Amino acid sequence: MTNQTVVELAEATYHELNKQKDKDGDGFTLKRAQMFAVEVGGTVRIIGTCGDVYELLEEMETKELLATDVAVGVETCGWASPIAQGEDEDNPLPPSQHPERRRVRLVTMVTRKFEVASAMGFADTPDEVITDAGTARGALADALLNTAKSMVKASK
Repeated sequence: MTNQTVVELAEATYHELNKQKDKDGDGFTLKRAQMFAVEVGGTVRIIGTCGDVYELLEEMETKELLATDVAVGVETCGWASPIAQGEDEDNPLPPSQHPERRRVRLVTMVTRKFEVASAMGFADTPDEVITDAGTARGALADALLNTAKSMVKASK
């Protein structure tokens, strides 16, 4: 897959998962993170849920993928805050306490060839989806990549 194809798949998955939400909700207050697999053709299948996204990823490490799965990923909601210029990512102030915090919904995925892409939206601009072609950094991106590697290995 090309980077553009992976990004398009991430954005399509973001929208598909949003359609599956309770229409009474706002889509930005998930009580449980979800892990999903994307099959050839774009069918999205939920393969696990948990209140903590990192626990979910740890639980999924030994799971096998179907032969038709082209990618796995997670969907979660939380708080995001800007990183000021010159500030590092390990700011001691949690995003939930930052004065400029924004509610975010994030879908991040990894293909069988370990290509990474994500799509996210903010509650204050719900019609705008921001995509990323694998430049995301941090604990969640690292944990998902490690889980995907374990799942691909378990499937061989």
